[in-house]
Amino acid sequence: MYKNYAVFSKNFPIIHYFVLMVVFSIMFYSIYQFVEHDKNIYCLGIVFGLACSVLFSRSSKYRSQYLL
Repeated sequence: MYKNYAVFSKNFPIIHYFVLMVVFSIMFYSIYQFVEHDKNIYCLGIVFGLACSVLFSRSSKYRSQYLL
């Protein structure tokens, strides 16, 4: 999956930056809500952001090794 996203981010960098901003906005909003309201449901947004961060880091590594 990260290979496909690496190719996608190389072909469409503007959309990639938009996706990055949306994912990190969701993560930061979830962190704020979790700290403010102490409800565990907001941990899902944090987990989502961390999972996407792993995807972004693996695709970045693949892109730098094989696609440039």
